[in-house]
Amino acid sequence: DDITEQKRAVEAIVQVRRDWENIFQAIGHPTIILDAQHNILSANRATIKAAGAGSSEELIGRKCYEVFHNAGESPEGCPLAKMLTSAKLEANEIEIEALGGVFLVSCTPVFDEKGNIQKIIHIATDITERKRAEETLWESEKKYRKLVELTRTGFLILDHRGTVIDANNEYVRLTGHHTLAEIVGRSVIEWTAEYEKEKNARAVEECVRVGYVNNLEIDYVDGQGRITPIEINAFVEGQGETLRIISLCRDITERKRVETAMNLRMKLMEFAATHSLEEFLQKTLDDIDALTDSPIGFYHFVNPDQKTVLLQAWSTRTIKEFCTAKGDGMHYGIDQAGVWVDCVHQRRPVIHNDYRSLPHRKGLPEGHADIIRELVVPIIREDKIVAILGIGNKPADYTEKDVEFVSFLADVAWEITKHKQAEETLRESEKKYRLIVETANEGIRVMDDRLIVTYINQKIADMLGYAKEEMIGRKWTDFLFQEDIPDFNKKLEIRRQGISGQYERRLMRKDGSTVWTLVSATPIMNKEGQLTATFAMHTDITERKRAEEEIRKLNEELEQRVIERTAQLEAANKELEAFSYSVSHDLRAPLRAIDGFTEILLREYGTKLNEEAKKICSIITYNAKKMGQLIDELLKLSRFGRAEMHIFPIDMKFLINSVYLELTTPEIRQQIDFHLGDVCNASGDSILIRQVWMNLISNAIKFSSHRERSVISITSREEDDRVVFCVKDNGAGFNMKYADNLFKVFQRLHSEKEFEGTGVGLAIVQRIVQRHGGEVWAEGEVDKGATFCFSLPK
Repeated sequence: DDITEQKRAVEAIVQVRRDWENIFQAIGHPTIILDAQHNILSANRATIKAAGAGSSEELIGRKCYEVFHNAGESPEGCPLAKMLTSAKLEANEIEIEALGGVFLVSCTPVFDEKGNIQKIIHIATDITERKRAEETLWESEKKYRKLVELTRTGFLILDHRGTVIDANNEYVRLTGHHTLAEIVGRSVIEWTAEYEKEKNARAVEECVRVGYVNNLEIDYVDGQGRITPIEINAFVEGQGETLRIISLCRDITERKRVETAMNLRMKLMEFAATHSLEEFLQKTLDDIDALTDSPIGFYHFVNPDQKTVLLQAWSTRTIKEFCTAKGDGMHYGIDQAGVWVDCVHQRRPVIHNDYRSLPHRKGLPEGHADIIRELVVPIIREDKIVAILGIGNKPADYTEKDVEFVSFLADVAWEITKHKQAEETLRESEKKYRLIVETANEGIRVMDDRLIVTYINQKIADMLGYAKEEMIGRKWTDFLFQEDIPDFNKKLEIRRQGISGQYERRLMRKDGSTVWTLVSATPIMNKEGQLTATFAMHTDITERKRAEEEIRKLNEELEQRVIERTAQLEAANKELEAFSYSVSHDLRAPLRAIDGFTEILLREYGTKLNEEAKKICSIITYNAKKMGQLIDELLKLSRFGRAEMHIFPIDMKFLINSVYLELTTPEIRQQIDFHLGDVCNASGDSILIRQVWMNLISNAIKFSSHRERSVISITSREEDDRVVFCVKDNGAGFNMKYADNLFKVFQRLHSEKEFEGTGVGLAIVQRIVQRHGGEVWAEGEVDKGATFCFSLPK
């Protein structure tokens, strides 16, 4: 039994130790067990966490001041040293660097059987925030009185019954009194509006009970009956008889006015949505009149010329009680109006609190009530006055607060007015464009992202032979041929990328026949860039497609005819070449005979011929040679017109220089001022282009040869898609009236006696240039020279 009892006692001790350890670990503040030499014997979880250690083993056996103060001895103010001397609980506030704050440290001794200190329980309670708050409070208390008196917020101290103990000047003003002495010792309920007294009394009780009151709105009333809305935030200090209620009281008159204005704005917007512009403006004036206690109200538009006013709207009371004069919709000259347009002249709100004393006032129209005072504000947009809003006959004077309030609502009214006008314009526009769409000559359809037809006009319904109701709600692919759907899907993917497109599409009529259309499709995307619908216009091109098919067939027939005609022309060209050869051979033989026999006649029988006969023989010889030259030139013209071309880039400056040197001798060049600058290069057949330069330069030399000194200039310039070359001389020139004959075969503007030639050279130039895709032209004036130009494609 003794052994059993002893075992139970041991188990009880073990359990007690276990319970104590659990309690030790559960303490939320850093707690350690020390010996008398400052060595850490044990540390709870809060200590391990605060010290940033991984386990208690990292701390056990170390000096507490090493771990927590990074020092070689206990810091000044540490309660442990004092406790070792006094042998009783000691506590002190001390900063612990390792734990990052200010702590209330308590050291409790644990004694052994002999009364010696065996262990010390060291608990550190974090009071960092409290210390900061105390410091802040201390600083704030020094500034308290000064700030309290300077602030625009009412400051009030009450006792637990709601009696005034102290207050600042602002609070005294809020109550309608003049000095603090007038309200100290009195209950705040006294200057609370009658309908708010019970509410305020309950608020005082609640503040005492729960310790605070937030955002309490109470109306105060002064001796003259003026209401001032107040917002109160209060909290409690102390308890029992020493309890004090600290209150901050703020005048929220302006906020209430703004809230009222904003609420009115929302109500007006809702009203405008279901009423006409005239009804909306009258409602606006009625509300402003009610809020400002003004029985008169008007709202007029100012025309863009800033010279006339469009009389628009009046409040209900104005019409019923104050003014029976007609005028809505009338244009009124500003220069003829009374003092109510001073706001237009001065471009700012105007208050007339003593209307009768105004020296520049004009008489009121018949049926208009007497005016005592008025407030009129302009609405300005983009530096122009667009409207004016006026109110009048308030019992008290108008103030700047009224100006702010009325100006705000006047602006609101204008914005809603513009919105209403825009809506009306949009409705008219929609009506107009719907009419345009419905009467358009193109079929118009809209389908959503699921390909469902959501809108069609009458044209496309007629085009496909359906009633509109039969098409709306169906998939657009129902009106396509099955084999065209893959191509439709490809184009739909392009629309999903936000890209418009135009293409041809055949559609299936209700009777199964085909309608060809030219489609212009435009995607409609949402903010996320996703396709929501497709708008498309269909132009009926069935007749055009039918005509294109006929043209295609005609083109095929024409191509066959061209092939046949080309073959005929090739045969004819071969015959022409044979003919040219024959002409060259057959004509030259008689000419040689004529020329030869004439020479024999002159040589053998010259002594027997008189001078006239000799002259005739010379003429025969000259003309035979001339005829030979003409035949050569004609053959050359024919050859240049048929020769195969080989197009390559040409160094024009080099080519021109070589031609000029070939055509002239050093002696001739002494008589010519030849000017060749930097000319452009071009592409062409170098042999044929050489012939062009040969003919043009030789003409320039020939036709300026009668001048004392020839001047020849060659230039070039680039024009869009071509290069232009010009040869200018100071020669005989020509009459522009005959310019069209210059490039015709055998057409000459000068006689053989003046200048020799065959009349074929310029025709060759034209034939070569035209074969290159260019043009030839000339300008000149008799005896003042000529300029010949030709162009080649770039």
